[in-house]
Amino acid sequence: MDAHPKPVVSATDEADRDARQAALFRILADGHPHRLADLSGKFAITASRVSTDLAELQSLGMPMRLDADDVQVPASVALDGAAIEAALERLGSPRNRWEVRVAFSLASTNTVLLREVKTRNRGPRLLAAEFQRAGRGRLGRDWASAPGSSLTVSFALRIGRGIALLDGVTLVCGLAVQRVVADEGVTTRLKWPNDVLVDGRKLAGILVEAQASGAGTMLVIGVGINVGPAAAGGTQPLELRRACLQEEESGTIDRNRLIARLARALEAHLAAFDLDGFSAFAASWNAEDAFRDQRVTLHSAPMPSIVGIARGVDDSGALLLDVDGERRRVIAGEVSLRPVQDAE
Repeated sequence: MDAHPKPVVSATDEADRDARQAALFRILADGHPHRLADLSGKFAITASRVSTDLAELQSLGMPMRLDADDVQVPASVALDGAAIEAALERLGSPRNRWEVRVAFSLASTNTVLLREVKTRNRGPRLLAAEFQRAGRGRLGRDWASAPGSSLTVSFALRIGRGIALLDGVTLVCGLAVQRVVADEGVTTRLKWPNDVLVDGRKLAGILVEAQASGAGTMLVIGVGINVGPAAAGGTQPLELRRACLQEEESGTIDRNRLIARLARALEAHLAAFDLDGFSAFAASWNAEDAFRDQRVTLHSAPMPSIVGIARGVDDSGALLLDVDGERRRVIAGEVSLRPVQDAE
């Protein structure tokens, strides 16, 4: 028997904590200092409880100046479902009406939507969260998210293509994300198969999962974007340094507008992909390839690493790699790609 059993936290206690921390975040998002005593009065809890909640938010990676008397965080636009819906309406709705949901904390937006599309296929919907307890990237890696300083959102969208005809779909989603980021004034390049880079640093990642839906497919597209300064909590893939939008753009970024624009961009890009496949996008993707014609190391466990020259992608989205005078095609799988000098 454990001599020091861990305290039992009920689901109700967790829900109360999440709701209180979400409310705290919305108050603090104005960027102004707030006295702990005032926050204690707002929530009718002790100052000690407020300090504990704030320390937990800080441990999640929320940038914060916290002392004995007051607290201040960088100004942020809190995620808000009604604001996302309004932004979608302003952008127009030529094809779909999106169901929009926002959570403060959950395990993984992709996990939730993928479970839903397996049990009930409905229209397009999106789910955004301030914080993911078990955010997922490629290859089973964690993806960090922090309240206010990151964007973690998943989109469920049906296309007419069957699962066997999805070659290159992740690359198409990368182009859609890049288009939205470019409209924010940030110049990026693409890393095969699912990263968006700023000067060789990782700004965004994409995780696409699929579920058969009649003759077509329901896609669940998870997008993670680093919006503000590096978060202290969680982990991200270590092969690339971190970039964030806030470094590249002055002012406070409206993440609700950003989500709406991502939805519309994915909608448009995937409609074209549905009709013409990846071949219609191959030239555009190759023009944005961060590692084109560079000597790289390809890692694909459990196989040995391979060194070669990256030659972009073919019309199916496969990576082309020149190895010892031989052209090789690398398809989707457990693969990562790094410049040779960064591969040690």
